[in-house]
Amino acid sequence: MPRISPKPSTQGSKFEFEATFEVYPEIKIPDFTQLKIEKDMSEISESDVDDTLEAIRKQQTEWKAVERASQNGDQVVIDFTGYIDGKPLERGEGKRFTLELGSHSMIPGFEEGIVGSKAGDKFTIHPTFPNDYHATELAAKTVDFEIVVHQVNEAVLPELNDAFAKKLNVKEGTLESLRREIRLNMERELKHVLKNQTKQKVMDAVIDIAEVQLPKALVDAEIHQMQERFTQQLGGKGDIQALVEKGGDLFEAQASRRVTLGLVISEFIKQEKLTSDPEKVKAHINELAAAYQKPQDVVKWYYSDNKHLAEIEALVLEDQVVDKILEKANITEKKVLFKDVMQKNHGHVHDEHCNHA
Repeated sequence: MPRISPKPSTQGSKFEFEATFEVYPEIKIPDFTQLKIEKDMSEISESDVDDTLEAIRKQQTEWKAVERASQNGDQVVIDFTGYIDGKPLERGEGKRFTLELGSHSMIPGFEEGIVGSKAGDKFTIHPTFPNDYHATELAAKTVDFEIVVHQVNEAVLPELNDAFAKKLNVKEGTLESLRREIRLNMERELKHVLKNQTKQKVMDAVIDIAEVQLPKALVDAEIHQMQERFTQQLGGKGDIQALVEKGGDLFEAQASRRVTLGLVISEFIKQEKLTSDPEKVKAHINELAAAYQKPQDVVKWYYSDNKHLAEIEALVLEDQVVDKILEKANITEKKVLFKDVMQKNHGHVHDEHCNHA
């Protein structure tokens, strides 16, 4: 949209104005042969399946009351009341609070002080808040917690057998079929994670070598969209809205990256005459549907709604763009353990999108 500036005029004369337009920039496609991309490669071992199976087993833990002294790994049901210098600690009280010892969910010294206690015990512990505690008025302060132990529970893990598989509603109802199902899900997730990691590396590399004179109007529009999304995520409250609007510069760097990427990729799609491949769209939808109990219903749902289908077509086109760029780039492969791939993924925020529509 232009910026309109009226010129001075007298009554009865013609109305004159100036209209200032931002010119859409000329987009030069970077030399993708200069890109260096390191692709993580990984495989799922039997020990990886064992670890996942054990994690599922722990999720099915049952707790059984015991008379013995508590130890790490046990669950205790307690009352606690905190005091600092003899005065009650604000929000430092709990009734029939369930705590797993060794979970490190409380401040250092709290759980350790309860280890060894039995049901019916009453005692006081003296943990110290960490130096970097978020409530600065409590940082490095020692607190006296009066503890009453109501119950000590030990973890009872289910046996890994066919009955365990049946409990989880595995189709064939055997432990072996459960392992197969776990491996299939892990392979599906690994493929998805590796593909997204590679895509993010490609997008980052494209932004780094792209030379684009960014139109301020496009960057401002992207900032506005990011502000709206951020406000909605925080609940859309008035004070948050005002804070976000004042802090537009907080989004500027990321908005500039997104606009740069969108312009370059959009031009690349145009030059390469790329369109989403219907067969790849179908394969992508089938892959998504495979994770559900009734895949055919999921497939039907996507094809019956143009909006949802368009979202998949955009994702597939994005994948085709990445594949095309990878054909030109210098690629090195790096072997990575499955657990390291997944750990890296959990700590990574994927924030770049093509926005080529």
